[in-house]
Amino acid sequence: MRTYNLLILLIIMGLVSCRKDKTPLINLGEDPECYTFPMLMQSSFFEEDSVYKQPCFNPNNQNEFVFHYRDNVHNSFQLVKYNIQTKQKTTLFQSNYHKISGQPKWSRKGWIAFTRTSGYVDHIFIIKENGDSLRQFTTNTANHSPTWNSSGDNLYWQYSAVLGAPDSFLKKGLYGFETDTILKKGDMHAGVSSYNDVNINNLLLSGTLFNNVPFLGIADLNSNQFSFSKIVSVDFNNPNFGGLLGLTFSNNNQDIYASFNGNGLYKLNTNNGILTLLIPFCDSKRYEIISCSPDEKVLICERIDSRLELNADGQITGKIIEKSSIYLIDLTTLKETKIELD
Repeated sequence: MRTYNLLILLIIMGLVSCRKDKTPLINLGEDPECYTFPMLMQSSFFEEDSVYKQPCFNPNNQNEFVFHYRDNVHNSFQLVKYNIQTKQKTTLFQSNYHKISGQPKWSRKGWIAFTRTSGYVDHIFIIKENGDSLRQFTTNTANHSPTWNSSGDNLYWQYSAVLGAPDSFLKKGLYGFETDTILKKGDMHAGVSSYNDVNINNLLLSGTLFNNVPFLGIADLNSNQFSFSKIVSVDFNNPNFGGLLGLTFSNNNQDIYASFNGNGLYKLNTNNGILTLLIPFCDSKRYEIISCSPDEKVLICERIDSRLELNADGQITGKIIEKSSIYLIDLTTLKETKIELD
């Protein structure tokens, strides 16, 4: 359970309702699933009993993706592979003790990296796509945002030594023993590289810092000198965007898709700098983690639908219930299709 001052949260997220009567929802017009909630002084956020989270495409097959499933009633956590055509689900990893957090990443060599959380220690594990050869890949404290290079020979991730702000961006070979520090605390990026994604041309896309200001950055992993170039069109410190929720790179070297907390899902063309809003967000609906299919035709996303809990008298209880599901978004038509995983 997370408790916030919702008034402050609503200001941060740019939510606009001033209704104070008993009507809990105000439809925004164009999207029948989109509502704004009335302002509350304080509220608590809860997940539904079962949620499907943080999908990532198989870079070799646009019909397969990996995600993690959370059963909050039985405290069960699963890493699951799914085939869209055959509708076959395969559980690769399951635990009643260790949570899975963050987006798993699937390599072109058939390995899947994911973060396993145990208490206050977060380690990256890797497992073959057939469920074999599970092994712990990291050795120290807090490790997040893994991503493979385009060949699948090297894994990159964000690291924190003291469970606080990230202080390093690390690299290690699939079968290597040495860990290289790519970014570190004190440089212009402060060791921050989150929501990492790499396309087929070995370009790394990240949410990073430039002199303590958050921006999107691109780095060429083929280069001998690691360096981020700022994508100047998007300063997600701007309150019009809010915090970054998801990031993915297409394989065409020019299109980026990004999800922003206070605004919506965007497409950015890095050649001409045109930023296009694809799907706006609202109190009741947003998309977070995203992944672009290898054929560049669809995004797969974690969609979060929120609702106000009401008591028997129709009064707002102060709880906001959030349901995470997995959706496909057609990049030509913007049609949103839920993948039924129950």
